[in-house]
Amino acid sequence: MLDSVATNHMAAGCKGFTVQAAGSGAKVTLANGDKVPTKGDGPVALDVGKGNAKTRMVLAEAMLVPDLTTNLLSVRAVDRNSGAVVFVGDACYILSDGDDVRSSGVLDMASVVGKVNVQEQYVLKVTPVKASANAASTRIAGEVELCHRRLNHLGIENLTRAAKMVDGMPSSVAEAERVVGTVRVPCVDGKMAQAPHPRSSTKTTKCELVHTDVGGTLTESLGGSIYFITALEDSTGFITATPIKSKGMASQVLKARFKQLDTLTGVHVMRVRHDGAKEYLTNDLKAWYEHKGITSEMTAPYKVQQNEKAENVNRTLMERVRAALLHARAEEELWAEALASVVNVLNRSPKAGLDVTPQEALRGRRPNVSGFRVWGSRA
Repeated sequence: MLDSVATNHMAAGCKGFTVQAAGSGAKVTLANGDKVPTKGDGPVALDVGKGNAKTRMVLAEAMLVPDLTTNLLSVRAVDRNSGAVVFVGDACYILSDGDDVRSSGVLDMASVVGKVNVQEQYVLKVTPVKASANAASTRIAGEVELCHRRLNHLGIENLTRAAKMVDGMPSSVAEAERVVGTVRVPCVDGKMAQAPHPRSSTKTTKCELVHTDVGGTLTESLGGSIYFITALEDSTGFITATPIKSKGMASQVLKARFKQLDTLTGVHVMRVRHDGAKEYLTNDLKAWYEHKGITSEMTAPYKVQQNEKAENVNRTLMERVRAALLHARAEEELWAEALASVVNVLNRSPKAGLDVTPQEALRGRRPNVSGFRVWGSRA
């Protein structure tokens, strides 16, 4: 086991241990305060890895301590013997030559450097920031942070783009830069997805194609919904999302959303693409498609990449919904309320391939976000 506090390597058993000096009754103090005797000191040889990947590691400055239940590898002892220990992600890397790390230049990018004190402990020297200096730097950072939360945790790159596409956002946001090493916990916790499939480059005209999909099952909302149905206008990226209590409501909602698009654009929907689920293939909906002159396009079974845009919309919506719920510490039953906010924000946020927001692309009107508030705030 790796130990960043132990001053020496400690072996619990004699296997691989070479005693250079027998114990003289010396004791070591464990983390719980207990003092246990040592039986000797010297180098210890360990085989690390499995099968053909085994490597023989010889550790100097080891102590034989039979009362231990496991071997301890001291980070400080590795450092004293010109080695290096690197922690990245969920892995630990031990190098016999610390100069390999120094010569790589990676240490030059370190934000903080600790030093060893007389007790052989790594410590950081910190200086409290004066209140006046802190206050002088919080206005811009605070505005960016607030806008980030008001726009349902929109990424910093898209946030700066949005500042040039909408009205009502502080001018300082357009010049914001991401601070390397900062992590927004609700944003990270809200996201987990596979790598996307390659995107199609086919261009469409307004209302030529609408993608639709049903998401769920979710925790029952305050209104009793456990699903939601989305409709994505292909050329502009304009999204609608409606909570539904059962998949049988999909037909009714889809008709209402197509009528809404007709009203907003003055153009009739020509094609609708879906995954072929039974809620999209009812006799009522087929008759309605025919009456309206809408072509129903069904993707191949188990080929989610063919319905990729609808699948991606649902994934993005739920990522933002989870982030909003986590940030507000709200119950999962409020997902439908968070969903409405997320859709409103996404339609007024940058979209890849467009120089305007989906809202402006669809309606020809530049949006104003001055009235946006952080979701979950007290009214």
